[in-house]
Amino acid sequence: MAQRVRDYLVTRGCRCRLDPGVYEHAEDDHEWYRYTNPERVPDDTQCILVIGGDGTMLQAARDLKHKEIPILGINLGTLGYLSEIDPTSIEYAMDCLIADRYTVERRMLLHGAVIIGEFCQTSDYALNDIVLSRSQGLDVNDYNIYVDGELLNKYVADGIIIATPTGSTAYNLSAGGPIVDPKAFSILLTPISPHSLHCRSIVLRADSRIVVEVTQRPGKRFVPVQICFDGNDSGVLRPGDRIEIEQADITASILKVSNVSFLETVRRKMSER
Repeated sequence: MAQRVRDYLVTRGCRCRLDPGVYEHAEDDHEWYRYTNPERVPDDTQCILVIGGDGTMLQAARDLKHKEIPILGINLGTLGYLSEIDPTSIEYAMDCLIADRYTVERRMLLHGAVIIGEFCQTSDYALNDIVLSRSQGLDVNDYNIYVDGELLNKYVADGIIIATPTGSTAYNLSAGGPIVDPKAFSILLTPISPHSLHCRSIVLRADSRIVVEVTQRPGKRFVPVQICFDGNDSGVLRPGDRIEIEQADITASILKVSNVSFLETVRRKMSER
């Protein structure tokens, strides 16, 4: 598929670099990335074509977050919310790129800092969501949620999802959270299977500062909490640990060549499930 795309562009006078992938060198040369090495993306690149599913798009957006290059997804996956071009429309999409018939959507990112004790152990970005979930067993855990320094709620749940509007149709939707237009700027907070009759998702301002603190009630067995940025495992939290989340100071640029609206996409994708 990648060769097909490159050949089509080259025959129309475009320059197209095909990254041969991470396995052409010794593994220890590229241990720090999974898909796209930003150092190998030429500075004059105008667009990056991502072939795969939405997961591949998420990883590419994270890898290239500081490049500020628009990304266009060619869908070889299942749903394709982010990867809007199907294989039968590749030539049409490439013609739109060449003729500058496209729009660029700015999507907000989340930045999360994992605090162990008083020190930041790691930090990362997410285009879809940051998820805290139990790492094993069926026990629920306790979470304190603070927004702008004020206690919002104490949850007893399988986990917590903090999502962007782009991620509203991912795990957030499966957990009962709201669908939000991906071009909006807001933060969604959704408990995963909360042990309560009155827990609901909450939509917060984009500039909210959220702290999720892992706690443990006396005498209760604790299950280590796994934390993931866009599905990438980033460690384990224990009682007293926390993650501080806010809107990132950078955005992802998603390129669109289709006139299909977000609502139409949702209706079509959901009716297919």
